[in-house]
Amino acid sequence: MNSPSANDVGGVLVYDGDCGLCERTADFARRRAPGVTVRDHRTHGLDSIDAVLYVRGGRTLSGAPAVARLLGDFTGAGWRALGTVLGLPVVRIVSAGAYWVIARNRRRLSRVLGLRACGLPQASPDL
Repeated sequence: MNSPSANDVGGVLVYDGDCGLCERTADFARRRAPGVTVRDHRTHGLDSIDAVLYVRGGRTLSGAPAVARLLGDFTGAGWRALGTVLGLPVVRIVSAGAYWVIARNRRRLSRVLGLRACGLPQASPDL
């Protein structure tokens, strides 16, 4: 499989801009998928978001299918292969479950990882 070119790529990744884990993941996507536009949900015109969205080719995917399709647009054959595997029927069920668990716990995961927790202001250093 060839590396995606600027003509093949052009999706829009929309993430929860109030979530530290989501912001970190969006930064990772910016580095790995240079042809993809990465926006937080407010910049995309949404008040809130429950799952990551990936808009490409007239289709909007959300959650685990969005992640699998986005990985297909990453540079590096390994990432694209992972995206293909995550899209396989049996794996798709498992990845949807894993995505749901992570999404439901993203506030807690953000705090544990020392990232800005979803919807909560950063704690000031002198507290």
